[in-house]
Amino acid sequence: EVKSNVVDQVDLMTACSGEVHYEHGNDPTSNLKFTHALAAVKFSIGNLSPVFIKKIEVSGVKYKGRYELPNALNAMGTWKSVDNATTTVTLDGINMDAAEMPNTMLAGALTPDPNNHNRTGRENYTFLMIPQTLPNKSDANHAKVTIYYEEGGSTKHISFPLTGEWKANT
Repeated sequence: EVKSNVVDQVDLMTACSGEVHYEHGNDPTSNLKFTHALAAVKFSIGNLSPVFIKKIEVSGVKYKGRYELPNALNAMGTWKSVDNATTTVTLDGINMDAAEMPNTMLAGALTPDPNNHNRTGRENYTFLMIPQTLPNKSDANHAKVTIYYEEGGSTKHISFPLTGEWKANT
């Protein structure tokens, strides 16, 4: 189940070693190749007039399903079922000046911390979503993105439909 607050989301990675046999006195080794079970959805700022991006909402998306783990060496698991229920997933408190950072990744980027070499900043801004084919925008239940921004002291928003497919491990 995908959490509705993007900052609280966690990635789901899986791996399978295949069969490993133990022989007394000869410890087996196994290499694991991990794959992402979820799709990573990222947003970038274009060359915008002076506005502050405040919040991104992705609505009308499926958020719950059942995943079957892989059972063969280096295989990917499969989504066995995805519920048809939809939700809104939100990234709030962004406060990014679009004029100062044109052509910058707004969601999905990492900013290094020069003091301790840990990553800080926007590390939790990737939307981790269940893979799905998004409904046609003419469908009443189509998925959409709404971006809230501040311009000239007032909060405004722009919305647009999402189409296409979100694939696992992409």
